[in-house]
Amino acid sequence: MMPNFDTDEIQEINYIFRIKDKIPKQWSIKKFDNFANERKEILQDKKNPLILSITKHDGFVESLEYFKKQVFSKNQSKYKLVQKGDFAYSPIHIDEGSVALLEKYEEGYVSPLYTIFQVIDSEINKKFLHYLMKSQRFLYIFSAMGEGTLERRRSVKVKDMKKLFFPFPSKIEQDRIVSLLENLELNILNSTDIIQHRLDYKNGIREEIFSKGLNHKKPKKIDWYFNKQLSIPSDWDVLSGEEIIRDTQLGLNPDNNLESKDIALIKMGNLTFGNFDLDNIECISKNQDDLESYMLKNNDFLFNTRNSEYLVGKSAVWKLNLEKAVFNNNLMRIWFHENIIPNPEFVSNYLSSHVGRRVLRRFSEKTVGVAAIYLHSLKEMKFLVPKPEEQKYIISILLNIDALIEKEKIHKLNLERLKKGLIQKLLTGQIRVQV
Repeated sequence: MMPNFDTDEIQEINYIFRIKDKIPKQWSIKKFDNFANERKEILQDKKNPLILSITKHDGFVESLEYFKKQVFSKNQSKYKLVQKGDFAYSPIHIDEGSVALLEKYEEGYVSPLYTIFQVIDSEINKKFLHYLMKSQRFLYIFSAMGEGTLERRRSVKVKDMKKLFFPFPSKIEQDRIVSLLENLELNILNSTDIIQHRLDYKNGIREEIFSKGLNHKKPKKIDWYFNKQLSIPSDWDVLSGEEIIRDTQLGLNPDNNLESKDIALIKMGNLTFGNFDLDNIECISKNQDDLESYMLKNNDFLFNTRNSEYLVGKSAVWKLNLEKAVFNNNLMRIWFHENIIPNPEFVSNYLSSHVGRRVLRRFSEKTVGVAAIYLHSLKEMKFLVPKPEEQKYIISILLNIDALIEKEKIHKLNLERLKKGLIQKLLTGQIRVQV
């Protein structure tokens, strides 16, 4: 690749509604109406048709397989034919990326709410057009084109799409751009597989630990929940929450109307089993009363007290590098007796294991749509507790795997950022590929 945007070699493209860009002078500007035809064939009475849906991230999917139930109409007589190489988009969701190119199936049928079109210009790489239509630039254009009074229900109709202009380099350059982006996507998928493999490996190690311990030859049977016995290492203890918990604190109930929001608020949605997800972090004001007592400190153990039946009891240990963060009242901060639990990571891994999660469900108190684990239940709960030295050894093994997972996550994030940064510049010629 090389930068190649000399001012003497550029031209202006007016997509629609005076939305403009600069592109290389050698590129073609083509009107949608001149390179695409709408497809309108309908199902009528075909037996056992393949019904497809369009998703923002996965493109065309088999509706029954993807949604695990029938979400399409019982009457499919007006469903539209889509064949391999065709495009389809949702007029009311295209500005969110709901546009797909059919590659996996020879043909299928989609809801009459979708618009189907074929590319009739042999100088257009269909995958290049697909990247173009899903780029941030075109999502903005589609949003500007949308009609309707309700923001959520704006529609990009065919008559308006036909007026839209698209930039295309030579077919060879389109092919090279597609190849580059596909290679990046392949690397991202490989990175995703590596992360999942390492997570599976960690989960496998953890399950083995809480059933056999590490290098133990003499297990013992103990009475357990659900009228069963559990096999654990002979020198492990079974202690109640009352015996291992030193103190607790419920989080704050923040005033969401305050201004000057500058302190991170950790909520149940930011907590996973054993980790934190800060993609959708919220903030509150530093002026809120008594905020200092809720500030998170390194090595704080957080426990999710209210959630759905299968998510209640999530826990993780705070080790993130945020200058200021507090937690809300669906979370509980727990301190343990350090002579029994020297590292709270051990408890978090126990509660994230299969054994621990079954115990959490056993003690959750359910109301309509919500499950809760109150402090009195937490204190009655049984915990498997090795000697402190073995706890440290177990945690060191699991944290080493976590470090490998985190390293791969950073690599994947860098690849995703590279793709996001490249795609707009490649699709407008600000960065050119060698041809």
